[in-house]
Amino acid sequence: GNFPLRPLWQSDDNTLVVPRSWNSLQGLYSNVLKDEPVLLQTGAGALQRYISFPASPYRLIWDFFGAILIMYDSLVIPLQVFNPPETDFSTAADVFILVFWTLNIVASVLVGYVKNGVTEMRPSRIMKNYMMTWFVADLVVVVPDWVFTMQSLGTSKTGTENSLKLLRIVRLVRTVRLIRLLKLRWIFAVLTDLLSSEYSSILVNIGKMIMMLCIINHFIACLFFLISDLQRENGNEATWIEQCGFAEDPWEYQYLSAFHWSMTQFTPASMDVQPHNTVERAFSIAVVVFALVGFSYLVGSITNSQSQLRSMTEDASKQFWTLRRYLKHNRVPLALSCRIQRYLEHAWQRKKASVSEPKLCILLSEQLCNELKCARSLPHLLVHPLFECLYKNSCVSLQRLAVSAISWRNLARGDNLFYPNEVATHLYFVVEGKLHYVRLNNNGERTCEWVDRAEDWIAEPVLWTPTWVHLGTLGAVSEADLVLVDGEIFGRIIRLNPVVLQLVSSYARRFMDWANSIPHGQLSDISQGEDISEKLRSFIDGAVTERAFSKRKASLTDSLTSFPP
Repeated sequence: GNFPLRPLWQSDDNTLVVPRSWNSLQGLYSNVLKDEPVLLQTGAGALQRYISFPASPYRLIWDFFGAILIMYDSLVIPLQVFNPPETDFSTAADVFILVFWTLNIVASVLVGYVKNGVTEMRPSRIMKNYMMTWFVADLVVVVPDWVFTMQSLGTSKTGTENSLKLLRIVRLVRTVRLIRLLKLRWIFAVLTDLLSSEYSSILVNIGKMIMMLCIINHFIACLFFLISDLQRENGNEATWIEQCGFAEDPWEYQYLSAFHWSMTQFTPASMDVQPHNTVERAFSIAVVVFALVGFSYLVGSITNSQSQLRSMTEDASKQFWTLRRYLKHNRVPLALSCRIQRYLEHAWQRKKASVSEPKLCILLSEQLCNELKCARSLPHLLVHPLFECLYKNSCVSLQRLAVSAISWRNLARGDNLFYPNEVATHLYFVVEGKLHYVRLNNNGERTCEWVDRAEDWIAEPVLWTPTWVHLGTLGAVSEADLVLVDGEIFGRIIRLNPVVLQLVSSYARRFMDWANSIPHGQLSDISQGEDISEKLRSFIDGAVTERAFSKRKASLTDSLTSFPP
């Protein structure tokens, strides 16, 4: 082929205006290339290599495991008021939990944190932040627990009265572990953020409300039994444990009876357990007053979530019923009607699984809005080596492209994106789905190619030449989403940054020299990433070398002109 370059890429003078000072030149390159705002603070030293990001998979797994242990403590520790027998499992679990939270102190100083939008990864700052937040609470919980646990293990076989008292003290000390329930909220918030489907998020919220209701009743049931048990030991007044005949029952039945009584305080149900003294009656009144507010809130949240689920289902049914009426009223052919309904069903399911842009985003500054748009399209652009290079060297250029040059397009199954001999206008990246490309070679034979997501791109020459026309037909074999880069606007954005313009111009000349050397019958709109990525990286390396030579040449010129005549 003989495709001319766009005028913007043709000039060999796409270089920086060379300052008189080499230091100024270095500063200019530094400011232009490293134009990404500081969103990450890192330090140096041997400890830095062990610091992990707050949202790293390992940290999420650790926090999830910690949440399970917190839930275990919240269930088991209140049950100690029923004096359940010690088992090998409970003893091993207590030691394991104690070891875990001891290691968590070390793990807490090896994970970064986010403050004012900046991820802090410097060990000294992490240590200071931990000291000012959870260090004291962790120390208060862990140290006494270790002391009394070691003493109880040392006296567990003596069978003396002192060992029984120590066991009670250990149980009392372990109630301090429940302070970690405060961590449960943000751990659940982090885990909930992993859900991308609104439907799943609503179901999880319903489950969380039900679990919260059960935990509250669990605490109330244990406290109700503890109040009566303390009075029973004093022997001054009658208690529900004795009057209702639960004194000699197993501790499991005592707990279930107390839990049943607690549940009835939150619902219109009733049971035979009733308070039998002043303290029990006062506690029952307090629980009923709390239930009026707490139960109403929980039930209201569950009802609201169920209403959202029902609304989503009803809205979909109504819209598809209206669609069928519309297609039938306008006598749309049956084949086309089926295609439309099939695609819209797919699009509706995709919409349910995705998250639309929140209204809060209109409050973002222009810079943050640009960064958000760039972050949305960036993963799909990085399959191309040139965009990967731009990301490393000039994030601002990519942000400008995301705002002005990048758009999105949806294709239904069977849709065609372009046809032969049409003037090309965009570079395409496949986000979802699969496409099929067909062209005729010089012998009139059909040549087919498959275009996959995350490895291929389409019609790259449109960025570098104004005369590129499509050579074949590209159609979707499944529902597909594409990212489009406008060829004209791409050039206008790149020219704003002199360093990037020099780099891209050099790459464009090398790319078109290579494209023009290929026989016309072997040209294609499709760039198979696994086949040509290394060649394109060599073009980029050559462009970087050329830029470095220009810098050395400018430095030499500046040095020569600095000598007196």
